[in-house]
Amino acid sequence: MFYTLLNMFNPLSLIKKKSSNKSFLAIDLGSSLIKISKFSFLPDKRLLLEDISTVTTPPGAVAFGVISSSGSIFEALKDTVSPGENVVFGLSGESIFGFATTVKVKRSAFEEKISRGELNDVIKRIQELAFIEAGQIQLSKVGQGEKDVEMVNSAVISSKVDGVLVEDIVGKTGKYIEIGLFTSFSEKGVLASLSELCKRLKVNFVAASSQMYSLSKLLCSGHKGAFNAILIDFGGDKTDVGICYGGGIVSTKTLDFGGIQLTKEIASNLGVGLSEAEKKKISYEEGTLGAEQVKEITSKVLNYWLVGIETVFENFEGVKVFPPKIFIFGGGGLTYDLMHVLKERNWYENFPFKSVPEVEIVNIEESLGIMEDPNKLLKDLRNIVPASLGFIGLEIFD
Repeated sequence: MFYTLLNMFNPLSLIKKKSSNKSFLAIDLGSSLIKISKFSFLPDKRLLLEDISTVTTPPGAVAFGVISSSGSIFEALKDTVSPGENVVFGLSGESIFGFATTVKVKRSAFEEKISRGELNDVIKRIQELAFIEAGQIQLSKVGQGEKDVEMVNSAVISSKVDGVLVEDIVGKTGKYIEIGLFTSFSEKGVLASLSELCKRLKVNFVAASSQMYSLSKLLCSGHKGAFNAILIDFGGDKTDVGICYGGGIVSTKTLDFGGIQLTKEIASNLGVGLSEAEKKKISYEEGTLGAEQVKEITSKVLNYWLVGIETVFENFEGVKVFPPKIFIFGGGGLTYDLMHVLKERNWYENFPFKSVPEVEIVNIEESLGIMEDPNKLLKDLRNIVPASLGFIGLEIFD
């Protein structure tokens, strides 16, 4: 089997184009809504979040994070996105997967200082190993044939010299180098469809990124010490879970269970259509509908969701101890229900937590050191995930 090693030293910028225009759009393709965040740069190189707009996703055009009808997406975006703009896409669900790989290397000239070139050589070797592992993961998926994968994100999450943890190994001396690298991968077909969409829209496809990676960057920006946490993003048709250690994302998993399951259950139990059920769900989330029926349905559905979350945690291989904090992302009041379910049940007892995990809805205020939000868009929990993609543009254009 052959896996293409694309842009090994700059995987974020898959189709990066030189441009004097450093403003950009970040597009989050959801199953029900497409969210478009507009960013520019302030004189001090911080991000300015100018606006977040939404477009209704055409029925069936996006499923579990994967575009199934690029033509429908084009029609939905053609009047919202202007030709010539730089675009960053967020990948989630079945469109992407990620994990950490750690390699320890013995140096022959241990008395010499470690150079940037030597570090890059080690990173390249780790990325090659990660490609092999990504291929094995892809083949293990039920019903998957031989499909090429491409690297989307690659970031050093830990570095040691002679067993001592250091922030940057360049310039240090030592006999052993140990590097932990997070890499995320997507099928070539996923990225090809994004590329084709951008050609039709006449925009610059700057990058695609794991949304779990961008979320970790957003949260880490507000923490001075090591950031260890579990991130849970409850979406329209899926739930993405990420594990962060030492300020970096180390593994991601997806549960095919999201808000649509609640909508369908409301429709079935109340004998209404999906459109009416969605309205009832939104009303419940916003606190404008006090129907006990909807509350009971929500409780039952979230019990099913929790069973799925337990399965996800069982599949996190190589995690000896889970981080002590869980941050919940998502939309509307349902996010609070998720938090209460995780707090009130003893599901965590079956997993290696040192103590009862603290569950909270993410507080974005402390993470805005390098992002200006003059219109207070991030007070809406539903805007946090699409806004986090701004950090990808920051990495590319900085």
